[in-house]
Amino acid sequence: MDNSTPIKDSIGYGGVRGCYNPIKTIFETLLLKRGWKQQDLADILSIDKANISRIVHGLYIPDLNLRLRIAKALESDSALIWRTCDLYYIREIMAKQNRRGKK
Repeated sequence: MDNSTPIKDSIGYGGVRGCYNPIKTIFETLLLKRGWKQQDLADILSIDKANISRIVHGLYIPDLNLRLRIAKALESDSALIWRTCDLYYIREIMAKQNRRGKK
């Protein structure tokens, strides 16, 4: 079973739109380096391309197993990818909570 967390439960789909997204930049760079598209990575990982898209757009937090599989497929250091992503997720969750508290 996939233990990944949909971000929408925490910050909503609109929470990251229009903001700088380091996750997208990291993934686009790593995919471009290999000449891959999101679908290529999805095929290698045997997961739906929509899940890759959700991760790339900061709407889905993959569990540890998927994080490691992604890093291996992209031949990249897992910590390099996910440390930045986790900081982004935390910032967005806190921003959403602050917006809720000001209403």
